[in-house]
Amino acid sequence: MSAPLPFDRPNLFLKRYDTLVPLAGASPRLSDDEQDELDKKVSLQYAAFLREKERKCGPDGFIDSTRYRHNYVSKKDKRASREDKPKLSTVDVALKTERSKSDFTKRQKVIEVHMWQHKQQERELKRVEGDIAKNQRAVRKTLRDFENAIMRKRLTLEKKFNEGLEKYTKLTKDHLHKKDDITKQRIEANMSADQAHKAMGRKVQLVTSNMARKYRTKLGDLELNKTEVDTLSKEFETKLRAKEAENFKLQQELADLALTLNMEAQKGRKEEVVVEAEHKNEKVKRIQADRTADVDLENKLSKSDGDVKVAEVERRRLSANLTLTRAHLQVKQREEGRHKIDTETRLRGNITEQKMLSEISQQIDLEHKAKQIEHNVKVHEDRRKVRASEVVKSMKTRMDQHETHYSGKFQKRYAEQLRREHEDHLKHFQKMVGKGEDQEYNLHNRVKNAEYARQKQEQRVRKLNQQLMELKRKNAVKIKNEMTEVERSEKELEQQLLREQAELTKVTIMRNVICVVDVNLWKCLEYIQHWELALLTLD
Repeated sequence: MSAPLPFDRPNLFLKRYDTLVPLAGASPRLSDDEQDELDKKVSLQYAAFLREKERKCGPDGFIDSTRYRHNYVSKKDKRASREDKPKLSTVDVALKTERSKSDFTKRQKVIEVHMWQHKQQERELKRVEGDIAKNQRAVRKTLRDFENAIMRKRLTLEKKFNEGLEKYTKLTKDHLHKKDDITKQRIEANMSADQAHKAMGRKVQLVTSNMARKYRTKLGDLELNKTEVDTLSKEFETKLRAKEAENFKLQQELADLALTLNMEAQKGRKEEVVVEAEHKNEKVKRIQADRTADVDLENKLSKSDGDVKVAEVERRRLSANLTLTRAHLQVKQREEGRHKIDTETRLRGNITEQKMLSEISQQIDLEHKAKQIEHNVKVHEDRRKVRASEVVKSMKTRMDQHETHYSGKFQKRYAEQLRREHEDHLKHFQKMVGKGEDQEYNLHNRVKNAEYARQKQEQRVRKLNQQLMELKRKNAVKIKNEMTEVERSEKELEQQLLREQAELTKVTIMRNVICVVDVNLWKCLEYIQHWELALLTLD
């Protein structure tokens, strides 16, 4: 408040004993000037006087109380029985009677003095009734001005509070819109990356398929050339050299294609690894961006929440100040009204004031209890959080122990399972080896028979060739006479020779196939030995 409160005038209620006759042995009465100076020194404003004189209440009662308070309910003093009471003598009874009379006389004098003092106070209150009315009008005007100022401040704080709520809502909406846009952009980026990855995979698959097709083509050409070389090995030595040169060239091309195919496959695997690493980096960046956005939003919301809380605290403080000032001014008005009535009215006012102080004490006690409850709730919440964190840690420790225990058991069981699988594989391959040995024996016999048939056919071919040469020599003499017969015989022998050579080629090819099967059998035996070595290593 800008204007000072009209409480500078000294309270006449405090001077009610000045008009009394001084008792014998009392201090000398001061002069008027000295009394004025003393009144100016001790005069205080009414609100300051109330704050000075109010009784502070703590958890164990009023601070200015000298009474000892127990934390438990103490029993009342046990009334002494008749046997425990000491018996009074005649002198003691007389002394007690004299003491009671003197106490009664003193109390009677005190009551008479108080009655005379209250009459003097009544005359003084009538004289100050007009001044009290003026003070009441000033108090009402001051209260009205203070209420208007508080109302203006409350309106300003309400406006700030509404602005803070609007800012909070706007920040939340902007964060949601931004999050939706980021999600859409990530979906589009993921689709584009998936399409590029699939296109790259299709390209690698196409190149690999083309290389494999060329590899199979060259391999077929090589096999065909080997067949032709074996067929024409006896007759066409020149063509055989050409075919061997072509065969060497095809082998080189086949090696080049195999190397190119391997390089393309490695390139495809490297590109897949690079794409996978890019995907992981992109996921990490997105997670970090989300966390940064959430932290920024939390900071903004906490700042906005702080402004709202400050405005709410300021509004409550103004309301409390208004309530407190209004209560002080109303107390002043009631006090001034109580000064206008007689001793009985002042007594009822004292009772009302005591009730009001009791209500204030109860209110302060309730506020203290509410704060204590809040403190207890906070302590309980902290204990609950600590207990929850301890429970989580203990559960995590137990889970880690269980995981370690069961991981060891899993490793043992997995090793046991691998050992059983290897034993099954070993038994299977042993059976395959037994069957392969039988097949090898049969193939060996077939190779011997084929070699015998080939040698026999070769002897027949050589014999027929000698017969042909002999026949040509003989026919050279008889060429003139038996030209037709000789030519027919030569054609028949040449056709028979061609058939026998084709049969020889067929038998030779069969022998080569049997040799290839024998090579595959040896590879199978090497694979079985490798698995046996792996099983021994695992054991």
